[in-house]
Amino acid sequence: MLLRGDLDGAEAQLRDALQRRQRVLGAAHLATAATSVNLARVLLVTGRLAEAEVLLHDALSSVGKQVPAGDDWQTGWTQGVLGACLSAQGRYGEAEQLLLAGYATLKATKGPAARLTRETLVALVKHFHDRGNQAKVDEFTALLNEARRQFNRRYGSH
Repeated sequence: MLLRGDLDGAEAQLRDALQRRQRVLGAAHLATAATSVNLARVLLVTGRLAEAEVLLHDALSSVGKQVPAGDDWQTGWTQGVLGACLSAQGRYGEAEQLLLAGYATLKATKGPAARLTRETLVALVKHFHDRGNQAKVDEFTALLNEARRQFNRRYGSH
C-alpha cells in the first residue's frame, strides 16, 4: 500500500502488523524492528517526525542487540531512515552521522545499486541540500546516478 501511495491504509496495516509481531515475537525481534521501520517511514512521509523517531530508536536498539554494529543491512537501513527523520527535524549533526553510517553499511551488505542503498543516497542528497552544502549534494548525486545506472544495467529500466 505504501508503494501505491495509500498512506492511511499502509499505516493501519503496519500498526496492526506491529501489534501482532510485538505480541507473538516480542518487541526486540528483528521482524518487529523491520515493521517499526516501515511504519516510521509512513510517519516520516506524513510529517509525524517525533512518533517516527521513537519507533526508529526502538528498532535500532533491537537490531543492535541482535547483530554486531555495521554487520547487517537492517542496521544500515534503520540508521538511514532515522538519519532522514532527524534531518527533517533540523538535527543535522546527528542525522549526518547516521545517514553516512547507514549508507556505508547498506553499500557493503546490499550493494550500491540496491533499493535501500539508493533510498539512503536520496536522503543524503536531500540532507546536504537542506544544509546548503552543494559540493556534497553533487558528490552524493553522482553516487546515486551511478547506482541507478548499475541497477538499470542489471535489471533494465523500470
